Amino acid sequence: IVREAVNLNDIVFQYLNSPEHERLKQYHPGLSTELRLADSLMNIIGSPIHISKMIMNLVSNAAEAMPGGGRLVISTGNLILDQPVPGYDEIEPGEYVTISVEDTGTGISPEDIKKIFEPFYTKKVMGRSGTGLGMSVVWWTVKDHHGFVDIKSTEGKGTSVTIYLPATRQQASAKDVPLPVDDYFGHGESIL
Repeated sequence: IVREAVNLNDIVFQYLNSPEHERLKQYHPGLSTELRLADSLMNIIGSPIHISKMIMNLVSNAAEAMPGGGRLVISTGNLILDQPVPGYDEIEPGEYVTISVEDTGTGISPEDIKKIFEPFYTKKVMGRSGTGLGMSVVWWTVKDHHGFVDIKSTEGKGTSVTIYLPATRQQASAKDVPLPVDDYFGHGESIL
């Protein structure tokens, strides 16, 4: 896995402008998305591809929990904990960047919440809307990045999943700027 200093807000914007998100909006036309992204968000050390897939799975599950439409809120923030915080995971003290995905959907029962991160566990119709791997991908991505998960849900009112990823003071690397197309044509050289 390629790990680098990245900004979670940038990854959220990249996902929201991806073909995958456009397809999701077509399947769920009643979905309204609200962003609450923190200014001056600290960076994390991680794999942008894996973090993006994690966000995609969280957003996809939230959208599917609102078959008649609803509100999806994606928020980020900086958080410093000086003592452990109980939740789905016990979150250790430290500096974190958080991302939360909240929906106004059907919610998750207490029995199901205990199993939600198990591979192949799903309440969806197999073959039509997922394999039951989405939330296990979220779990393993978070754990691979030394983070924590908290999930709160009320049946009939919605669900909130918050991911805590260790923050870094390291600056995000500058992105490579693509070369103009003309630079690929050369200057009359030939390749033998």
